[in-house]
Amino acid sequence: MTDEVKSVAMTLNADGYELAIQRASNGSVWLTFALPDGLAEKISREVAPMYRIDSQEAVNLQGDQELTEEGLGVVLYIWNPKWFTCILWHGSDAEGITEKNSLWKLFGGVKIVVRYYLSGGDYKETEFSLNGAKTVIQDAIGYDETKIILRTPHLAKTTINPSPEACSALPCWLRRLLLS
Repeated sequence: MTDEVKSVAMTLNADGYELAIQRASNGSVWLTFALPDGLAEKISREVAPMYRIDSQEAVNLQGDQELTEEGLGVVLYIWNPKWFTCILWHGSDAEGITEKNSLWKLFGGVKIVVRYYLSGGDYKETEFSLNGAKTVIQDAIGYDETKIILRTPHLAKTTINPSPEACSALPCWLRRLLLS
């Protein structure tokens, strides 16, 4: 993420891990996780981290990492041995936000657990309290509930089995969704 960031909601947990939420100048909202200063271990480049808000389904960033590395101009995940950042929300107020979105879940969450993998294949987890985070995050990213539409996901379920060839002309995020 190379866009200018105006303000950041940031917290450190008791073990020195850092979690930050920021809105880039293009409107997108990003989560950044960083290891404590002085910690010798490094985040694996081969296996992307994941996070879980409360008892919700974990968000595995492997797909975002792979899509970013395809070089199609889509950046959803940025890796560094000591930190990573991933997109939480596209940031379009007009397109709104759904209850399935991680940013929305952060607003009502109690805790977030981040799991990151080490180069040897082991993993570590650390957690952050989300107590009081809603207001801090909303202030930092300029989130105005009166201007952003809460979209309810369509309840009907359709099963389709597209081929990779048929999906090649679709936007990357839709192609990934259909082929997963």
